[in-house]
Amino acid sequence: MCHPSQHSTLPLTPSLTPPQAAELSVAAPTIATSLDARFLSGLKEQRVEAAKLYPSTLKVMTLSPEQKQALVDDVKAALYASKVCN
Repeated sequence: MCHPSQHSTLPLTPSLTPPQAAELSVAAPTIATSLDARFLSGLKEQRVEAAKLYPSTLKVMTLSPEQKQALVDDVKAALYASKVCN
């Protein structure tokens, strides 16, 4: 796998796009995810209609202070692990 800064035809700017990343075999999940979110946010009418067909099943959870701290610790550990793996 090639690092973007080691590729002579890749500009050394934050302009790496998902197609460029795919061509170079470089992971760019954050870019792709942000572009997906931007695209979906522009489809408000479709999202409103879909929400009518598929109501949310999310439930609000009540956590004790200990559970909240455990969740924060787990999220921090997951973020750290993602940084190490990426």
